[in-house]
Amino acid sequence: MMQVHLIRSHDFSSEAFEMIQNVLQSKAGLISFIGSKTICGCLRLSVVVEKDFDGYTSDTSWQNFNDFCTRYRNENGLSPEDVVVLLTPEPLFLNWFTAFDDEENNIFIRTDEWEKYLHCSPVYPVAYLVMAQVLQKALYKSTAVKLAHTHDKPEGCINDFCSYKKDITFKLRTADICVPCLEKMVHAGLKPEYITQALSLFDVIRQEMLFRQRYKLNLVPKSIAIRRNKGRKKGIVVELLESKQLVELNPTQSLVYLFFLNHPEGVVLSKLLHTKYREELLYLYANLTNRIKINNTDSLNRYAGIENTIDSLVTDDAILSPIIAKIKKLFIDKIGLESSKVYYIQGEKSMPKKISLDRSMITYEQDVIDYVLGPYHFAQPESNTVLIQ
Repeated sequence: MMQVHLIRSHDFSSEAFEMIQNVLQSKAGLISFIGSKTICGCLRLSVVVEKDFDGYTSDTSWQNFNDFCTRYRNENGLSPEDVVVLLTPEPLFLNWFTAFDDEENNIFIRTDEWEKYLHCSPVYPVAYLVMAQVLQKALYKSTAVKLAHTHDKPEGCINDFCSYKKDITFKLRTADICVPCLEKMVHAGLKPEYITQALSLFDVIRQEMLFRQRYKLNLVPKSIAIRRNKGRKKGIVVELLESKQLVELNPTQSLVYLFFLNHPEGVVLSKLLHTKYREELLYLYANLTNRIKINNTDSLNRYAGIENTIDSLVTDDAILSPIIAKIKKLFIDKIGLESSKVYYIQGEKSMPKKISLDRSMITYEQDVIDYVLGPYHFAQPESNTVLIQ
């Protein structure tokens, strides 16, 4: 199995990095994509000598990119066969979209400026280029050999050179490998399993990119309703009213979700220790787990274990972060990567975490207000105060 380690520079967002990782991992096979928490330090190059819309002229190399990848290899004990892929918005040599080192299995992908060529998230073209470069590095080994096999005229193949950068649009819309190149790969001994996995992933990426571009208007946020889970289950259910799709959250997930709905301005996780936030969390969690109405925070002392649970939640990021990640996954699994962004909790490290959905698009079941939120119910605009009975 080929191990491909994904790393990022400090100026490429962790959220986009995670999304790319998820896309690459969506098709299992003999190529395994592993996301690393390692962040490359400052990469500042004096690369731009001349610039126009179609590209840059540059006289620098990508040696500092390669140095970081090599250091990552050494620090993590990777084998020479393992591949390291660095994702960075920094421009590469000659403003190429991608490049790889001739000596080691190190690949560099530029993540920036995709808005010039495509009307969809850069997650998909970057994921495509990661897989394409993994195949090309395994097959050609060196840049010179790779360039000798590129198509000067675009054919909708991973080997299109795209000297005119707008040609990348055609390359990504087809997201394929032409028959002659496919035959050369097989003849050269590239594992068929690698090719099959790549083609399956390209199919997913192509469909996603075309869907995002054609139906971008459909990504307008839709209203949701917050209900209590009925029967023996505790927690809440988030219903997307237009599609009637349901996202079920257990009590702990419900606690975190309701808390951030209550704070549209966002909250930095390290600030959760503040007394007012702790009291709110205690109140909500007691109601979510005991299904009774509590009239004041003093009565919370009756419930053994609740304070310990909340204190662990607000002091240990290793407990809270997986809960936030799980909520995000539940929404993505239900309604897709792009459509779900406004519904889950997001925010960079050390910055406020928030749910960006307009609060005027949220209605609450009366039981949620009476028996869960109580005095912590977020005041909605007058035009949207109709509650679900």
